[in-house]
Amino acid sequence: MLRPHWLWLALFLACVGPASAQLAVPTDNELRTAYCIPVVKAQIEIENQAIAMAEGQRQSPTPEAQNLVKEIPAMREDLAKRQTALDRLQLYLLPKMQALDPIALTAAMHRGDADVLELKASAQRCAAKCTSAPDWNACISQCNPDLSARVKACANPTWLPF
Repeated sequence: MLRPHWLWLALFLACVGPASAQLAVPTDNELRTAYCIPVVKAQIEIENQAIAMAEGQRQSPTPEAQNLVKEIPAMREDLAKRQTALDRLQLYLLPKMQALDPIALTAAMHRGDADVLELKASAQRCAAKCTSAPDWNACISQCNPDLSARVKACANPTWLPF
């Protein structure tokens, strides 16, 4: 009586085995790209918020507000670079996704999301210390240098072939 169950199991494994064997293990570059896609999306969102905040300061007469308004062109340039990086990351990974192990790619993307959240938390913890620093971004980066370096590398994906 056990024989039919073994037969069905063997048939199932014969059908499923080849399909699952076709999924390739992602390379380091593919995993790094999967990690960076949510990171760069978050950076774009933050940059858009900063631009909107600066735009809202146009009518303010304070010197701080006017200095912020002067930074808008540089912020827009940063935003364009980040958007280009995101486009490159997606163009590299999206065509390959069906052939790659989705669990590894999803884990890399989740790690990117988690690192963005951790970097935001780190920036909040260090904000008071960095308020008076001459270079706020450099000060925040020193709060968690390994995390900052990992996230910062995503803005310039030099590992991509194009």
